[in-house]
Amino acid sequence: MNEFNRLNDMQYERIRDFLVLHYAANRRVGEPLWDYVRSMPLPDSLVHKLALFRARASLPNYQYGLFARDSWLSVLIGQGINPRGYDRLADAFTMDTLEERLAELRGRIQTNVNAMTPHGEFIANYCGAPQAMPAEEAAV
Repeated sequence: MNEFNRLNDMQYERIRDFLVLHYAANRRVGEPLWDYVRSMPLPDSLVHKLALFRARASLPNYQYGLFARDSWLSVLIGQGINPRGYDRLADAFTMDTLEERLAELRGRIQTNVNAMTPHGEFIANYCGAPQAMPAEEAAV
């Protein structure tokens, strides 16, 4: 039971931090709700995550997390929180190796983008109104 509670608390705190980040990092100035939530004290765990990201672009990489690193990155960068430094482990690689790895990453991203349905088409297919059934099928 103690292990269940520990894991449940851990998940709750990770979800809380991710959601609070959206409110704390908002840039909607002059609106009472958004001004208030931006000034609220942050949980220590989120303060720590923000400090690591700002210092060296470190992101949470939880084995059992609801929100993946890409989700954290999207919110952080999307809300204008940018790192001031980088992970010094990158210095262990030669520039040629880094450029090769980045080229591979760009290629994988492009391959995935090319395979995606255009946004407008996806929305139309996913959210479009269902087509009316012909009268003869509806009568069955």
